[in-house]
Amino acid sequence: MGGASVGLAEVNRKQKFLAWGLLILVGLALYLPSLSVPYIYDDYLHFVDNPRLQEASTLSDVFFNGRQETRPVFNLSLFLQSYFFGMDAVAAHAGNVFIFFLCVAGLIFFLKALSLPPKAVWITAFLFLVHPINVESVAYFNSRSGLLALTFALWAQPFLLKPKWRSFWVGMFFLILAMGSKEDGVVGVLLALWTQLFLHWKEKRKPCPWRLASMIASLLVLPLIYAVFRSPHLNTVGADVAPWNVYVLEQGRNLVLHLSTFFIPYPLTFDRDLSSWMNSWEVLMGCWLILAFFVHMAWRFRHSWISFGFVWALLALLPTHSFVPVLDVHASRILFPMVPALALATHFVLVKYLGEIRKAYVVALSILLIGFSSLTFHNIQVWQEPLRVWERNARQAPSRWRTWVNLAVECGESGKWRKAHKAILQARRLAPERPEVLYNQAVIYAVRKDAQRNLKLAKHFLLEALKRDPHHKRAQQLLKRISP
Repeated sequence: MGGASVGLAEVNRKQKFLAWGLLILVGLALYLPSLSVPYIYDDYLHFVDNPRLQEASTLSDVFFNGRQETRPVFNLSLFLQSYFFGMDAVAAHAGNVFIFFLCVAGLIFFLKALSLPPKAVWITAFLFLVHPINVESVAYFNSRSGLLALTFALWAQPFLLKPKWRSFWVGMFFLILAMGSKEDGVVGVLLALWTQLFLHWKEKRKPCPWRLASMIASLLVLPLIYAVFRSPHLNTVGADVAPWNVYVLEQGRNLVLHLSTFFIPYPLTFDRDLSSWMNSWEVLMGCWLILAFFVHMAWRFRHSWISFGFVWALLALLPTHSFVPVLDVHASRILFPMVPALALATHFVLVKYLGEIRKAYVVALSILLIGFSSLTFHNIQVWQEPLRVWERNARQAPSRWRTWVNLAVECGESGKWRKAHKAILQARRLAPERPEVLYNQAVIYAVRKDAQRNLKLAKHFLLEALKRDPHHKRAQQLLKRISP
């Protein structure tokens, strides 16, 4: 009898080794190409062109560097990246890939702590690993903040479930690190509370009041961070979005769209414009009714792991579907925290409806894994050429002036001056008074290397930009360079 149990343990050990090995091999095959992705967009603003962070000599330089100051753990990560690897883009993206693997590992240990069957653990992990929504969070270096937040949030969960208080406080520390990485880290606290409630319903586990109180109290970390550091979102809220009451009404529609994006991962862009019919009163109310129905079903079958995953996904999206109007609510990095939750729910949906038909289950799972993997591989190829990223974004969000500015910049860096000029003119049509638009129009006239170079027009647009923003440093510097 003893020999049989030893043999079974040996088989289980080999299966775990094979599962981990396959997971690492698949992950490397998919995400190693992201090492050749160049810096893009806010990578320059927050990291490459942030001398205070690069040349930091004090903690103040690290945490008060003028960018994303309410994300101190993220800023510490950028400083360590710069200190050990400089501005090397390959090393920066390798860091993101490594953190993503830690994120997947955190999900595995969390699901094991929930005593889920090994099959459920590994299939959920693979669905999460290969999903194309992850690409922006991994390939876009500046998305490391969200990557760190979800990684720490997931690693907190197994420690919070352990009976020993020492393990519990380790989990609490991870929750604090998650919130210090990005505001989305609050999902870690919401997930921990939801897990306690779910286990109480399903397994009659009575949560410890002191543990619950401690987890709720950890939410005070966010206002404390905002009291000490300056908010990074000053330019993403306010007049550029709909009034708050309209914004909140729209979030029901957006939630339905975002949840469906897991199964139909398109478009995966920084933003998207919706068709006019999707802004109708009937659609907005219809989406809220759909959500109400699913929430009702989640409550009715609250002992089901499908419901656990669905509610977890809603909680993961909650920080970006709030009373604070955020401009880039459709960015795929915003959807990243919901992916492990819906991966878990998807596995149990397949088991529930196809589990007794083994071939159908295997076929459905294979279609998902192969389809997600191919889309992930394709999207990483797009990210290897930033011009393609902004061309795709311009097709999906033609009403966003920021998209056209970034497309103009990328066209200019590729030497496509006519295309750059056309893109910046479109940005001017959408936002004629924006200093950033005027500045970039001046740049194009000043640095283009064809017959259309015009320093007089460049100076004119720089002066117009400085009229609207007298403290625009880059406009001041360029004006000094081109002035006689």
